Amino acid sequence: MKDGMDRAAWIVGFALLALVAAPAGAADCNQAGNELSNCDFTNHVGDWTLVTGDMLIHEPADGATAPGCLEVSGYFNNTTYDVWVVSDCLPVTGGGTYQSGFSVKRQTGQAGVECFAQVTYYTGVTCSSFLSNEVTPGIVIDSIWQEIFETHVAPATAESAAFLMICGHSSDYEVRFDDALYGQGLVPAELISFTVE
Repeated sequence: MKDGMDRAAWIVGFALLALVAAPAGAADCNQAGNELSNCDFTNHVGDWTLVTGDMLIHEPADGATAPGCLEVSGYFNNTTYDVWVVSDCLPVTGGGTYQSGFSVKRQTGQAGVECFAQVTYYTGVTCSSFLSNEVTPGIVIDSIWQEIFETHVAPATAESAAFLMICGHSSDYEVRFDDALYGQGLVPAELISFTVE
């Protein structure tokens, strides 16, 4: 009987731990240290510029962690199908350790769309003199939300940066972006979406 009670207590304890460790509302990009304005696209797509691609729009009903995301179409543009969305110019501490990434999913189109984050570093505080690019490994995205995230060290002489969300494929597609991250001391959403009380 005692073994049965111990087993029942263990099961109840495990169930309670699962409840308190379950997602406590979605974690998102609104973390101290994130330099990106409008990182979650909750109400609009301001502070972001479409470099290549078509139809930069706000999608209010979808999102990785909460409603609101940015949708872009990758249609034929000269010889590419690339989507490049860039942030405003951001301040940088040269030699500092930075995290960058975003959530993304393929909304339409064939499988095989590959996406990655890029940080373009500049000397000067207005993103005027190119210094170097830091590029995350690319991932082939699916029709579910996936996260791209990496940590790197900014060049010692960097004074500003632009953050880019980039995707590419050899046919037409639409992608959705959410929870963009660039800054110091950041963690990916899956690491901050649990609380223990």
